[in-house]
Amino acid sequence: MAQSLRIAQISDTHIGASHEPYNGVDMRGQFQRVIAELARRPLDLLIISGDLALMDGEIEAYDWIKQQLADFPVPYLIMLGNHDRLETAMSVFNLPKEDVHHGEFYFYRQFNECHCLFLDTSSYYLSLNQQQWLQQMVQQIKGDILLFMHHPPTLCACQFMDQHHALRNYQEVWQFFLTLPSIKHIFCGHYHTGCDITVSDKWIHLTPSTMLQIDRVSSELVLDKKIFGWRMIEWTQNQPLKTTVEYLQN
Repeated sequence: MAQSLRIAQISDTHIGASHEPYNGVDMRGQFQRVIAELARRPLDLLIISGDLALMDGEIEAYDWIKQQLADFPVPYLIMLGNHDRLETAMSVFNLPKEDVHHGEFYFYRQFNECHCLFLDTSSYYLSLNQQQWLQQMVQQIKGDILLFMHHPPTLCACQFMDQHHALRNYQEVWQFFLTLPSIKHIFCGHYHTGCDITVSDKWIHLTPSTMLQIDRVSSELVLDKKIFGWRMIEWTQNQPLKTTVEYLQN
């Protein structure tokens, strides 16, 4: 029987320090609805791909998220986004010290025969240290690789976010990624939208926010507060990867 891995990815939860809504959005209530839905799914792993906190790594936000996930039926992993702070996240979530390198939080996990790599773009950059580590890991790994990072590694035809909030060294990073043929699927957040694009034989999977969405077409900031969602990822050995985006409505 082929080995498999079922992942739910949520991103950009932007939980604040208090229960008060922000800009008319009840982030905590929406997070609870998403987690309740995912808890009913046949999952193996939950990934929160950055920007857990609303603004600046508020410890109250991390404490609250940890409480909400205390009884979640499968393990979860967190990543850092530009609104997160490493020291606070480490203290609350007991992050492994061996996954911190030069002040950055990036790591490798293997689930069955699926190899998952997690990068740290909380500085708005993908550092040279991480690029070197990624190259070394890719050379060592024999098998399927799923790569997770908060910022997408190149522009993604999302006008406002590409213009104002792209990874700051995306040109260098993307040229580097093109030298890594075994990296085929890259799962990201940050852009507050759900879509799948292919660039140079690589898939970039953008995962929606559990807070609000940002219009992909407009060059101005256009918010959609009516929907919030997540991404499902299903890996099965020797079969094409399956992934879909799902939403709940306010």
